[in-house]
Amino acid sequence: MSRKTSRRGPSEVTRLVAGLGAIGLGLVASSGPSSAQGAADDGGVVFDLTLSQTVEASDNLDLEDPANSGFRSITSLDGSIRSITRSQSFVLGYSAAVELDDDGFTLGDTGVDAMYMRMGPGGELTLDARYFRKEITEEFQGDDLETIIASGTQIDYGYGARLLLGADGPLSLELSARQDEREFDSPDPDAVDFSTVRLSARASARLDPATTARATLNFTEREEDDAANQIESTTTAGLGVTRDLGNASSVSADVNWTRVAITETAIIRETTETTGIGGRLSYDRDLPNGSFTASAEREITENGPIDEFRLGREVEFPASSLFFEAGIVITDGDTVSPLLGVDYERELRDGALNLSVTQTAGVNSDDETVLSTRGNASWLRDINQISSLTAAVGVRNDSTIGGGGTTTRRVDASLTYRRQLTQTADLSAGYEYAIVSETGEADRQSNTLFVTVSQALSARP
Repeated sequence: MSRKTSRRGPSEVTRLVAGLGAIGLGLVASSGPSSAQGAADDGGVVFDLTLSQTVEASDNLDLEDPANSGFRSITSLDGSIRSITRSQSFVLGYSAAVELDDDGFTLGDTGVDAMYMRMGPGGELTLDARYFRKEITEEFQGDDLETIIASGTQIDYGYGARLLLGADGPLSLELSARQDEREFDSPDPDAVDFSTVRLSARASARLDPATTARATLNFTEREEDDAANQIESTTTAGLGVTRDLGNASSVSADVNWTRVAITETAIIRETTETTGIGGRLSYDRDLPNGSFTASAEREITENGPIDEFRLGREVEFPASSLFFEAGIVITDGDTVSPLLGVDYERELRDGALNLSVTQTAGVNSDDETVLSTRGNASWLRDINQISSLTAAVGVRNDSTIGGGGTTTRRVDASLTYRRQLTQTADLSAGYEYAIVSETGEADRQSNTLFVTVSQALSARP
Protein backbone atom coordinates (compact mmCIF):
# COMPACT_ATOMS: atom_id res chain seq x y z
CA MET A 1 0.00 0.00 0.00
CA SER A 2 1.66 3.18 -1.16
CA ARG A 3 1.44 6.34 0.85
CA LYS A 4 -1.51 8.47 -0.11
CA THR A 5 -1.50 12.24 -0.08
CA SER A 6 -4.45 14.36 0.95
CA ARG A 7 -6.57 15.69 -1.87
CA ARG A 8 -7.20 18.87 0.09
CA GLY A 9 -4.48 21.41 -0.59
CA PRO A 10 -3.31 23.82 2.06
CA SER A 11 -5.56 26.41 0.35
CA GLU A 12 -8.32 27.75 2.56
CA VAL A 13 -6.87 27.00 5.99
CA THR A 14 -3.42 28.20 4.97
CA ARG A 15 -4.89 31.47 3.75
CA LEU A 16 -6.96 31.84 6.93
CA VAL A 17 -3.95 31.12 9.18
CA ALA A 18 -1.91 33.67 7.22
CA GLY A 19 -4.74 36.18 7.46
CA LEU A 20 -5.08 35.74 11.23
CA GLY A 21 -1.32 36.13 11.56
CA ALA A 22 -1.29 39.37 9.58
CA ILE A 23 -4.23 40.81 11.53
CA GLY A 24 -2.77 39.78 14.89
CA LEU A 25 0.67 41.17 14.17
CA GLY A 26 -0.85 44.44 13.08
CA LEU A 27 -2.96 44.73 16.22
CA VAL A 28 -0.31 43.82 18.79
CA ALA A 29 2.92 44.91 17.10
CA SER A 30 2.77 48.45 18.44
CA SER A 31 2.70 47.39 22.10
CA GLY A 32 5.34 46.08 24.45
CA PRO A 33 9.11 46.59 24.66
CA SER A 34 11.51 45.70 21.92
CA SER A 35 12.70 42.12 21.57
CA ALA A 36 16.26 42.97 22.50
CA GLN A 37 15.27 44.91 25.60
CA GLY A 38 12.86 42.12 26.66
CA ALA A 39 15.54 39.50 26.19
CA ALA A 40 17.90 41.44 28.41
CA ASP A 41 15.25 41.76 31.13
CA ASP A 42 13.72 38.28 30.96
CA GLY A 43 16.61 35.94 30.18
CA GLY A 44 16.66 35.84 26.36
CA VAL A 45 17.41 32.56 24.58
CA VAL A 46 17.64 29.27 26.49
CA PHE A 47 18.79 25.92 25.08
CA ASP A 48 17.59 22.74 26.83
CA LEU A 49 18.78 19.25 25.93
CA THR A 50 18.13 15.81 27.42
CA LEU A 51 19.99 12.71 26.24
CA SER A 52 18.75 9.34 27.48
CA GLN A 53 19.64 5.70 26.98
CA THR A 54 17.10 2.93 27.70
CA VAL A 55 17.57 -0.84 27.61
CA GLU A 56 14.48 -3.10 27.67
CA ALA A 57 14.09 -6.85 28.07
CA SER A 58 10.58 -8.13 27.38
CA ASP A 59 8.64 -11.28 26.55
CA ASN A 60 6.54 -9.19 24.12
CA LEU A 61 8.30 -6.00 23.03
CA ASP A 62 5.46 -4.62 20.84
CA LEU A 63 2.50 -6.18 22.69
CA GLU A 64 1.69 -8.44 19.73
CA ASP A 65 0.07 -11.83 19.20
CA PRO A 66 2.16 -13.94 18.74
CA ALA A 67 4.62 -12.38 21.15
CA ASN A 68 8.00 -11.02 20.01
CA SER A 69 10.41 -11.40 22.92
CA GLY A 70 13.89 -9.96 23.05
CA PHE A 71 16.03 -6.96 23.97
CA ARG A 72 15.79 -3.40 22.69
CA SER A 73 18.04 -0.37 23.10
CA ILE A 74 16.59 3.13 22.64
CA THR A 75 18.80 6.20 22.38
CA SER A 76 16.77 9.41 22.43
CA LEU A 77 17.44 13.11 22.23
CA ASP A 78 14.88 15.70 23.38
CA GLY A 79 15.28 19.41 23.64
CA SER A 80 13.99 22.89 23.03
CA ILE A 81 15.12 26.38 22.10
CA ARG A 82 13.21 29.11 23.95
CA SER A 83 13.25 32.85 23.46
CA ILE A 84 10.93 34.67 25.86
CA THR A 85 10.47 38.41 26.33
CA ARG A 86 7.74 40.51 27.91
CA SER A 87 5.95 40.96 24.58
CA GLN A 88 6.63 37.77 22.65
CA SER A 89 7.90 34.23 22.94
CA PHE A 90 9.16 31.55 20.59
CA VAL A 91 9.62 27.86 21.45
CA LEU A 92 11.08 25.22 19.13
CA GLY A 93 10.93 21.67 20.47
CA TYR A 94 12.47 18.58 18.92
CA SER A 95 12.90 14.88 19.62
CA ALA A 96 14.67 12.01 17.89
CA ALA A 97 15.31 8.38 18.74
CA VAL A 98 17.25 5.42 17.36
CA GLU A 99 16.25 1.86 18.30
CA LEU A 100 18.34 -1.29 18.12
CA ASP A 101 16.80 -4.76 18.37
CA ASP A 102 17.09 -8.16 16.69
CA ASP A 103 16.10 -6.59 13.35
CA GLY A 104 18.89 -4.01 13.49
CA PHE A 105 18.75 -0.22 13.69
CA THR A 106 15.49 1.68 13.09
CA LEU A 107 14.47 5.31 13.47
CA GLY A 108 12.26 5.69 16.53
CA ASP A 109 9.77 8.40 17.45
CA THR A 110 10.95 11.64 15.88
CA GLY A 111 9.31 15.04 15.73
CA VAL A 112 9.53 18.80 15.87
CA ASP A 113 7.06 21.47 16.99
CA ALA A 114 7.20 25.25 16.99
CA MET A 115 5.11 27.93 18.70
CA TYR A 116 5.23 31.72 18.42
CA MET A 117 3.18 34.02 20.67
CA ARG A 118 2.97 37.82 20.66
CA MET A 119 1.21 39.64 23.48
CA GLY A 120 0.14 43.20 24.06
CA PRO A 121 -2.72 45.43 25.24
CA GLY A 122 -4.32 45.00 21.81
CA GLY A 123 -4.57 41.23 22.10
CA GLU A 124 -2.69 37.97 21.80
CA LEU A 125 -1.57 36.03 18.72
CA THR A 126 -0.39 32.41 18.69
CA LEU A 127 1.00 30.48 15.70
CA ASP A 128 2.06 26.83 15.93
CA ALA A 129 3.15 23.94 13.73
CA ARG A 130 4.15 20.34 14.42
CA TYR A 131 5.53 17.21 12.74
CA PHE A 132 5.77 13.75 14.32
CA ARG A 133 6.83 10.39 12.87
CA LYS A 134 6.68 7.01 14.55
CA GLU A 135 7.01 3.35 13.66
CA ILE A 136 3.87 1.24 14.13
CA THR A 137 3.15 -2.49 14.20
CA GLU A 138 -0.28 -3.53 12.96
CA GLU A 139 -2.22 -6.78 12.96
CA PHE A 140 -4.87 -7.46 10.29
CA GLN A 141 -6.43 -10.24 8.21
CA GLY A 142 -5.32 -10.88 4.64
CA ASP A 143 -7.52 -11.93 1.74
CA ASP A 144 -7.34 -15.58 2.85
CA LEU A 145 -8.30 -14.57 6.45
CA GLU A 146 -4.74 -15.27 7.58
CA THR A 147 -3.53 -13.00 10.36
CA ILE A 148 -0.77 -10.68 9.15
CA ILE A 149 1.55 -8.65 11.37
CA ALA A 150 3.41 -5.89 9.55
CA SER A 151 5.38 -2.79 10.40
CA GLY A 152 4.68 0.63 9.02
CA THR A 153 5.03 4.35 9.59
CA GLN A 154 2.58 6.93 10.91
CA ILE A 155 3.20 10.61 10.25
CA ASP A 156 1.24 13.42 11.92
CA TYR A 157 1.66 17.07 11.03
CA GLY A 158 -0.39 20.23 11.31
CA TYR A 159 -0.43 23.98 11.80
CA GLY A 160 -2.77 26.55 13.29
CA ALA A 161 -3.35 30.08 14.53
CA ARG A 162 -5.26 31.69 17.38
CA LEU A 163 -6.10 35.38 17.76
CA LEU A 164 -7.53 36.84 20.99
CA LEU A 165 -8.68 40.47 21.17
CA GLY A 166 -9.91 42.36 24.22
CA ALA A 167 -9.28 39.63 26.79
CA ASP A 168 -9.45 42.05 29.73
CA GLY A 169 -12.15 44.33 28.37
CA PRO A 170 -15.96 44.26 28.30
CA LEU A 171 -15.88 42.89 24.74
CA SER A 172 -13.62 40.08 23.54
CA LEU A 173 -13.20 38.10 20.33
CA GLU A 174 -11.32 34.85 19.82
CA LEU A 175 -10.66 33.32 16.39
CA SER A 176 -8.79 30.10 15.64
CA ALA A 177 -8.03 27.91 12.64
CA ARG A 178 -6.20 24.58 12.46
CA GLN A 179 -5.43 21.84 9.96
CA ASP A 180 -4.01 18.42 10.90
CA GLU A 181 -2.98 15.50 8.70
CA ARG A 182 -2.27 11.84 9.43
CA GLU A 183 -0.61 9.66 6.81
CA PHE A 184 0.24 5.96 6.92
CA ASP A 185 2.79 3.89 5.04
CA SER A 186 1.41 0.46 5.94
CA PRO A 187 -0.09 -2.62 4.21
CA ASP A 188 -2.98 -2.59 6.69
CA PRO A 189 -6.17 -1.68 4.74
CA ASP A 190 -7.62 -0.09 7.91
CA ALA A 191 -4.71 2.37 8.13
CA VAL A 192 -6.53 5.20 6.35
CA ASP A 193 -5.02 8.61 5.74
CA PHE A 194 -7.18 11.51 6.89
CA SER A 195 -7.11 15.27 7.32
CA THR A 196 -8.99 17.43 9.83
CA VAL A 197 -9.88 21.11 9.62
CA ARG A 198 -11.10 23.08 12.65
CA LEU A 199 -12.40 26.65 12.57
CA SER A 200 -13.90 28.49 15.54
CA ALA A 201 -15.04 31.95 16.58
CA ARG A 202 -16.15 33.15 20.01
CA ALA A 203 -17.38 36.61 21.05
CA SER A 204 -18.04 37.58 24.68
CA ALA A 205 -19.68 40.66 26.17
CA ARG A 206 -19.80 41.67 29.84
CA LEU A 207 -23.36 42.93 30.27
CA ASP A 208 -22.86 43.94 33.91
CA PRO A 209 -20.38 43.05 36.68
CA ALA A 210 -22.19 39.74 37.28
CA THR A 211 -23.31 38.70 33.78
CA THR A 212 -21.36 37.65 30.70
CA ALA A 213 -22.97 36.67 27.39
CA ARG A 214 -21.26 34.82 24.54
CA ALA A 215 -21.81 33.64 20.98
CA THR A 216 -19.87 30.75 19.43
CA LEU A 217 -19.46 29.27 15.96
CA ASN A 218 -17.47 26.06 15.34
CA PHE A 219 -16.80 24.01 12.23
CA THR A 220 -14.93 20.69 11.99
CA GLU A 221 -14.37 18.62 8.87
CA ARG A 222 -12.63 15.26 8.62
CA GLU A 223 -11.83 13.80 5.20
CA GLU A 224 -10.77 10.15 4.93
CA ASP A 225 -8.81 8.83 1.96
CA ASP A 226 -10.62 5.48 1.90
CA ALA A 227 -12.71 3.58 -0.66
CA ALA A 228 -15.83 5.55 0.26
CA ASN A 229 -14.04 8.92 0.16
CA GLN A 230 -15.94 9.83 3.35
CA ILE A 231 -16.16 13.45 4.51
CA GLU A 232 -17.67 14.15 7.93
CA SER A 233 -18.40 17.74 8.94
CA THR A 234 -19.88 19.20 12.13
CA THR A 235 -21.20 22.76 12.37
CA THR A 236 -22.28 24.24 15.70
CA ALA A 237 -23.67 27.71 16.42
CA GLY A 238 -24.58 28.71 19.96
CA LEU A 239 -25.45 31.38 22.50
CA GLY A 240 -24.69 31.32 26.20
CA VAL A 241 -24.71 33.33 29.40
CA THR A 242 -22.95 33.06 32.77
CA ARG A 243 -24.39 34.76 35.86
CA ASP A 244 -22.71 35.27 39.22
CA LEU A 245 -25.47 34.67 41.78
CA GLY A 246 -23.47 35.89 44.74
CA ASN A 247 -22.84 33.85 47.86
CA ALA A 248 -19.96 32.07 45.99
CA SER A 249 -22.27 30.49 43.39
CA SER A 250 -22.82 30.86 39.65
CA VAL A 251 -25.00 29.44 36.90
CA SER A 252 -24.14 28.98 33.23
CA ALA A 253 -26.49 28.18 30.34
CA ASP A 254 -25.66 27.46 26.69
CA VAL A 255 -27.88 26.45 23.78
CA ASN A 256 -26.58 25.49 20.35
CA TRP A 257 -27.70 24.21 16.98
CA THR A 258 -25.63 21.36 15.53
CA ARG A 259 -25.52 19.85 12.06
CA VAL A 260 -23.56 16.64 11.41
CA ALA A 261 -23.17 15.69 7.73
CA ILE A 262 -21.49 12.53 6.41
CA THR A 263 -20.82 12.53 2.67
CA GLU A 264 -19.55 9.58 0.62
CA THR A 265 -18.38 10.28 -2.93
CA ALA A 266 -16.95 6.93 -4.07
CA ILE A 267 -19.65 6.14 -6.68
CA ILE A 268 -22.36 8.74 -6.29
CA ARG A 269 -22.38 11.68 -3.92
CA GLU A 270 -24.59 10.74 -0.98
CA THR A 271 -24.99 12.82 2.18
CA THR A 272 -26.59 11.80 5.48
CA GLU A 273 -27.49 14.66 7.83
CA THR A 274 -28.28 14.81 11.53
CA THR A 275 -29.43 18.10 13.05
CA GLY A 276 -30.64 19.05 16.49
CA ILE A 277 -30.62 21.46 19.41
CA GLY A 278 -28.13 20.80 22.18
CA GLY A 279 -26.83 22.70 25.15
CA ARG A 280 -25.56 22.69 28.69
CA LEU A 281 -26.87 23.99 32.01
CA SER A 282 -24.56 24.02 35.02
CA TYR A 283 -24.51 25.30 38.59
CA ASP A 284 -21.38 25.78 40.72
CA ARG A 285 -21.08 26.73 44.38
CA ASP A 286 -18.01 27.17 46.56
CA LEU A 287 -18.36 25.74 50.06
CA PRO A 288 -16.20 26.25 53.16
CA ASN A 289 -14.56 22.85 52.67
CA GLY A 290 -14.81 22.41 48.89
CA SER A 291 -17.41 22.89 46.17
CA PHE A 292 -20.62 21.50 44.65
CA THR A 293 -21.45 21.18 40.95
CA ALA A 294 -24.50 20.07 38.96
CA SER A 295 -24.89 19.90 35.19
CA ALA A 296 -27.19 18.71 32.41
CA GLU A 297 -25.90 18.48 28.85
CA ARG A 298 -27.13 17.35 25.43
CA GLU A 299 -24.67 16.67 22.59
CA ILE A 300 -25.80 16.05 19.01
CA THR A 301 -23.84 13.30 17.20
CA GLU A 302 -24.24 11.31 13.99
CA ASN A 303 -25.90 8.59 16.09
CA GLY A 304 -28.40 10.99 17.64
CA PRO A 305 -28.37 12.93 20.90
CA ILE A 306 -26.32 11.98 23.98
CA ASP A 307 -27.79 13.32 27.26
CA GLU A 308 -25.69 13.50 30.43
CA PHE A 309 -26.73 14.48 33.95
CA ARG A 310 -24.07 14.82 36.68
CA LEU A 311 -23.80 15.83 40.36
CA GLY A 312 -20.37 16.44 41.87
CA ARG A 313 -18.91 17.29 45.26
CA GLU A 314 -15.35 18.22 46.21
CA VAL A 315 -14.22 17.98 49.83
CA GLU A 316 -10.91 19.42 50.99
CA PHE A 317 -9.04 18.10 54.04
CA PRO A 318 -5.83 19.39 55.62
CA ALA A 319 -3.60 16.95 53.70
CA SER A 320 -5.93 15.59 51.01
CA SER A 321 -8.83 16.31 48.70
CA LEU A 322 -11.68 14.14 47.41
CA PHE A 323 -13.92 14.76 44.40
CA PHE A 324 -16.73 12.40 43.50
CA GLU A 325 -19.58 12.62 41.04
CA ALA A 326 -22.48 10.47 39.94
CA GLY A 327 -24.84 10.69 37.02
CA ILE A 328 -26.46 8.98 34.07
CA VAL A 329 -26.06 9.10 30.29
CA ILE A 330 -28.98 8.47 27.92
CA THR A 331 -28.29 7.29 24.36
CA ASP A 332 -30.56 6.05 21.55
CA GLY A 333 -33.44 7.80 23.29
CA ASP A 334 -33.99 5.23 26.04
CA THR A 335 -30.70 3.44 26.84
CA VAL A 336 -29.57 4.58 30.31
CA SER A 337 -26.06 3.96 31.63
CA PRO A 338 -24.63 5.08 34.98
CA LEU A 339 -21.71 7.52 35.20
CA LEU A 340 -19.29 7.56 38.12
CA GLY A 341 -16.22 9.63 38.88
CA VAL A 342 -13.73 9.79 41.74
CA ASP A 343 -10.53 11.81 42.20
CA TYR A 344 -8.60 11.46 45.44
CA GLU A 345 -5.24 13.10 46.23
CA ARG A 346 -3.37 12.76 49.50
CA GLU A 347 -0.03 14.15 50.62
CA LEU A 348 1.91 11.66 52.71
CA ARG A 349 4.77 12.40 55.03
CA ASP A 350 7.21 10.83 52.59
CA GLY A 351 5.27 10.86 49.30
CA ALA A 352 1.84 11.10 47.71
CA LEU A 353 -1.17 8.96 46.78
CA ASN A 354 -3.51 9.59 43.82
CA LEU A 355 -6.65 7.70 42.75
CA SER A 356 -9.03 8.60 39.91
CA VAL A 357 -11.92 7.10 37.93
CA THR A 358 -13.73 8.87 35.07
CA GLN A 359 -16.52 7.84 32.70
CA THR A 360 -17.62 9.55 29.49
CA ALA A 361 -19.84 8.68 26.51
CA GLY A 362 -19.06 9.52 22.89
CA VAL A 363 -18.75 8.27 19.33
CA ASN A 364 -15.58 6.39 18.30
CA SER A 365 -13.84 6.22 14.92
CA ASP A 366 -16.13 3.33 13.88
CA ASP A 367 -19.22 5.55 14.44
CA GLU A 368 -20.24 3.50 17.50
CA THR A 369 -21.56 5.11 20.68
CA VAL A 370 -19.25 3.89 23.44
CA LEU A 371 -18.90 4.29 27.19
CA SER A 372 -15.26 4.96 28.11
CA THR A 373 -13.99 4.23 31.62
CA ARG A 374 -10.56 5.32 32.83
CA GLY A 375 -9.05 4.37 36.17
CA ASN A 376 -5.64 5.34 37.53
CA ALA A 377 -3.84 4.84 40.81
CA SER A 378 -0.32 5.90 41.77
CA TRP A 379 1.76 5.83 44.94
CA LEU A 380 5.01 7.75 45.36
CA ARG A 381 7.43 7.23 48.23
CA ASP A 382 10.53 9.34 48.76
CA ILE A 383 13.21 6.99 50.06
CA ASN A 384 15.59 9.87 50.70
CA GLN A 385 16.50 13.20 49.13
CA ILE A 386 17.87 11.65 45.93
CA SER A 387 15.78 8.51 45.34
CA SER A 388 12.14 7.49 45.20
CA LEU A 389 9.86 4.56 44.42
CA THR A 390 6.66 4.80 42.35
CA ALA A 391 3.91 2.21 41.79
CA ALA A 392 1.15 2.86 39.26
CA VAL A 393 -1.84 1.05 37.75
CA GLY A 394 -4.00 2.23 34.85
CA VAL A 395 -7.18 0.66 33.43
CA ARG A 396 -8.97 1.63 30.21
CA ASN A 397 -12.27 0.10 29.08
CA ASP A 398 -14.27 1.08 25.96
CA SER A 399 -17.58 -0.75 25.50
CA THR A 400 -20.36 -0.21 22.98
CA ILE A 401 -23.53 1.09 24.63
CA GLY A 402 -26.51 -1.13 23.96
CA GLY A 403 -24.52 -4.30 23.30
CA GLY A 404 -22.81 -5.58 20.18
CA GLY A 405 -19.75 -3.93 18.73
CA THR A 406 -16.28 -4.27 20.20
CA THR A 407 -15.21 -4.03 23.82
CA THR A 408 -11.56 -3.15 24.39
CA ARG A 409 -9.85 -3.29 27.76
CA ARG A 410 -6.25 -2.48 28.66
CA VAL A 411 -4.46 -2.72 32.01
CA ASP A 412 -0.99 -1.26 32.66
CA ALA A 413 1.00 -1.62 35.86
CA SER A 414 4.51 -0.46 36.72
CA LEU A 415 7.00 -0.25 39.56
CA THR A 416 9.81 2.29 39.09
CA TYR A 417 12.87 3.20 41.14
CA ARG A 418 14.43 6.61 40.45
CA ARG A 419 17.74 7.96 41.70
CA GLN A 420 19.46 11.27 41.09
CA LEU A 421 23.05 10.52 40.11
CA THR A 422 24.18 14.14 39.81
CA GLN A 423 22.43 17.49 39.62
CA THR A 424 21.73 16.86 35.91
CA ALA A 425 21.77 13.04 35.60
CA ASP A 426 19.13 10.51 36.67
CA LEU A 427 18.71 6.74 36.74
CA SER A 428 15.37 4.91 36.41
CA ALA A 429 14.84 1.18 36.61
CA GLY A 430 11.73 -0.91 36.95
CA TYR A 431 9.15 -3.37 35.74
CA GLU A 432 6.11 -2.87 33.49
CA TYR A 433 3.17 -5.16 32.80
CA ALA A 434 0.48 -4.68 30.15
CA ILE A 435 -2.48 -6.73 28.91
CA VAL A 436 -4.97 -5.91 26.15
CA SER A 437 -8.30 -7.73 25.71
CA GLU A 438 -10.54 -7.18 22.69
CA THR A 439 -13.78 -8.85 21.65
CA GLY A 440 -13.07 -11.75 19.29
CA GLU A 441 -9.29 -11.54 19.71
CA ALA A 442 -6.76 -13.38 21.83
CA ASP A 443 -5.38 -11.49 24.82
CA ARG A 444 -2.00 -9.80 24.36
CA GLN A 445 0.26 -9.26 27.34
CA SER A 446 3.83 -8.29 28.11
CA ASN A 447 6.32 -8.25 30.98
CA THR A 448 9.18 -5.78 30.62
CA LEU A 449 12.26 -4.86 32.63
CA PHE A 450 13.92 -1.55 31.82
CA VAL A 451 16.84 0.69 32.82
CA THR A 452 17.15 4.33 31.73
CA VAL A 453 19.98 6.79 32.27
CA SER A 454 19.39 10.42 31.30
CA GLN A 455 21.50 13.57 31.22
CA ALA A 456 19.99 17.06 31.06
CA LEU A 457 21.82 20.15 29.85
CA SER A 458 20.81 23.82 29.72
CA ALA A 459 22.65 26.82 28.34
CA ARG A 460 22.17 30.55 27.71
CA PRO A 461 24.19 32.23 24.97
